[in-house]
Amino acid sequence: MPPRVHHPHSAAESMHEEADGPELDPPDELVELARDFPKEVGLFVRATVWLGIFFTCIPVICALAVACSWPSCGCCKRPLQEWMFIYAALHVLQCPLKVSFLQELRGASQEDVDMSQCVSRLTTSPVWKMNKVLAVLIYGWLVLGVVWIVHAGACNLTWLCGLLIFAAGMKFVLTQILFQQLVPAQAEIPQEFDVDDIIQQKGASWELIDSMPIIEHSSLEGDGQQDTCVVCLSDFETGECLRQLPCRHKFHRGCIDDWLSRRKVCPLCLQDVEAKPPCGKMLLCEKKVA
Repeated sequence: MPPRVHHPHSAAESMHEEADGPELDPPDELVELARDFPKEVGLFVRATVWLGIFFTCIPVICALAVACSWPSCGCCKRPLQEWMFIYAALHVLQCPLKVSFLQELRGASQEDVDMSQCVSRLTTSPVWKMNKVLAVLIYGWLVLGVVWIVHAGACNLTWLCGLLIFAAGMKFVLTQILFQQLVPAQAEIPQEFDVDDIIQQKGASWELIDSMPIIEHSSLEGDGQQDTCVVCLSDFETGECLRQLPCRHKFHRGCIDDWLSRRKVCPLCLQDVEAKPPCGKMLLCEKKVA
């Protein structure tokens, strides 16, 4: 089975941008990673949020320092004092949102919720979208601050504003390091795999999985019946509810549902569950069971 393709840098960058900047398509990337590495992704998200909270303290402390020495900081050619206060305020507004992310992750850990579902719920929530809006404002305001610092001339606040810009860069670097250290490296798909093999790695939709019939296993069906789940290699018990695929093969419901969410083919005959097999092929599948 060829491994799933992931791009570690894009996932780490998207998580950093979730905390303080715009993102291109992080939800899908994080959810895909969470399916393969639920514990690692949960730890990475939690560590990144804590990192964002820690770096929020820096602009707040700088703003308080400027407030205590306001008269001596008013010689700049640009309004760097106001810039620092607004920059700190935007970070403070993000703190309650980040705390809510931590509570969501903590609740998922205590209730043993699938981390991919938790990440998917987070990335589609209104709180996440609100955090993204604030992140865009923070980055836009940071760029404006860089322009003002360059044209501020001789000013006592230049070095302090430069510290804030340096801290923003350090947070980005640390996010990359956290990702590389906490999430296992992903292998690229070898060139010998064709396009069909890669497409099969995409799991089936839950709507399709739920539409497949649930049947009750009976030991009276005959000697030629399939009596073992090839996913967990356990024998079926009489009266047990099984999921039957379009190719007529049967599996434990939990086993095959998890399999199909990752790979949309039958684990026994490798038939695509989204494709309706011709009559001849269905008969062949039934003969395999016999």
